[in-house]
Order: sequence, then C-alpha cells, then structure tokens
Amino acid sequence: MPDGLTYEEAAAILGCHFSSVAKPIRKGEVTSTGRRGASSNRAQVEALAERALPGVRPEPAGHPRKYQRLALRPHRDHEWLSPRLVAELLGVTRPAVRGRIHRGTLPTVENGGRFWVRRDLLEQVEAARLAAKTRRP
Repeated sequence: MPDGLTYEEAAAILGCHFSSVAKPIRKGEVTSTGRRGASSNRAQVEALAERALPGVRPEPAGHPRKYQRLALRPHRDHEWLSPRLVAELLGVTRPAVRGRIHRGTLPTVENGGRFWVRRDLLEQVEAARLAAKTRRP
C-alpha cells in the first residue's frame, strides 16, 4: 500500500500514543489491512486529524502523566533548594542526597510530594560535617 502508514506514523499525525491508533480503526473511522507495517490509510488518518483539530497538527503525545507534580516551595521566608540542586552544590549524586534525607542527616521539609532543603540549614550542616572531618587525625 503506497499511501499506508504505520501505527507510529498515524499516531504522530493524530497527536496520540501509537497504542491509541487502534481505537479509530475499531470504530471504522480508519481502515486497515490488518497486516504488519504500513497498514493504515494515510488520507483517512489525515482527515480524522483535521476533524479532531482543524488547522492544527499536534506533536506525538507519548505517555501522558497521570498527575502534575507541583514545585511548591514551603514558604517564601527562606531560600529552598530541591534535592537535585543540593546534589549539584555539594558535588554528590542525587541518590546520595536522598540517602542523607532518609537517614536524617540532612534536614528537609516535604511539600507538594517533594523534599525541600533550606539553604541556610544546608550550609550549617555542611560546615559541621567538614569541621568534624578535619578534626579527625
């Protein structure tokens, strides 16, 4: 079929995940040969996309998130850092920062499903850690 599309190509035109292409085929809005490869009719897929969103060609959607993670800092009184930024500042990995959080050696606040570290407390903890490290013979 010279004007055939794969599910991935049809999904790119329709702006959905490739697994969602089967639904319009089941409804009869798009015909398919039922074979592997380029089995969907290009003209029908483009017409369906035009009916769904006239004048708009959406990008492939991929897997949509089921929730939206919010970057809500606890309050504006202090400068709050994410674990990613803490890892960059300390020169360690993010799993190392998460380990410090879960061991309780790094004070954090959980807000919006995320952990936040106050910059001033981070500086105090690191100063104390470095001081204890230099005192040892």
